[in-house]
Amino acid sequence: YDWKSESWEELEKNGSPTNVQQHLQNLLRADPFDLPLLLTPPSKATEVRWVYEHIRVLILQINKFATHLSTVCTSQRCPRMNATSEWLFLCACHKQPQECSAMEYTIHTLDSATVVLSSQQYFPNRAAVQPTREILQLFTNMLRRLYRVFAHGYYHHRDEFEEFEQEYYLCHRYVAFCLEYKLLDPKSLIIPVGKDWRPMADRLTNTASSSSSTKDPPAPAPEPTGIPSSGSGTVAKSHHEKNSAELTPVKLAPRVNSDRE
Repeated sequence: YDWKSESWEELEKNGSPTNVQQHLQNLLRADPFDLPLLLTPPSKATEVRWVYEHIRVLILQINKFATHLSTVCTSQRCPRMNATSEWLFLCACHKQPQECSAMEYTIHTLDSATVVLSSQQYFPNRAAVQPTREILQLFTNMLRRLYRVFAHGYYHHRDEFEEFEQEYYLCHRYVAFCLEYKLLDPKSLIIPVGKDWRPMADRLTNTASSSSSTKDPPAPAPEPTGIPSSGSGTVAKSHHEKNSAELTPVKLAPRVNSDRE
């Protein structure tokens, strides 16, 4: 996407059906680490349209991540799609869920998501995506399955994962996006990357609570009148700062996931 960078006002004025995608990609080229800006819809763009365009761009970038992994993630080295020895994922892109190599699972899932997002049945008008229950379910299903690509990379190809993440901040953005728009259950996040993201609505609420607390003068009474702040949280803005947190695997029996919803 090497088109000329234009402001959102210019893109909106030209009325192109790709103007929201262009705006998002312009932001990514300027700073892929500015999560608050990247997750905020531009004026007059509906939230569901913003989510739709985000997923399209994320799929483009996950394709690039898959290419980055392809030199080490071979069918011989990774004959199954797993994340540690405790998680095995069956590929749902078949009549019946079945085992595929990790790279085949990745390609099948990316292809399936691309077909759905390009479908005239679900998205006849790209500029007027409707927030129906069916559409939102499609989004959550594909995002849950695509997340496993990151999980596999994190646990089985850590060097390649971190090398790509240093440059593109993709997994952090992916998780923050899913949490911001409630498209993934936080309990389903099986790697530590991006899990500390707190949705902006929550941060605004906490900021308001914190402001209210600071405005209350100290009272001699034993009961405080202010509302204690729960903290504002921070977002890693530099790709030079690595997330040092490590996930401690829970000792469970091997789990096979074969969801088809």
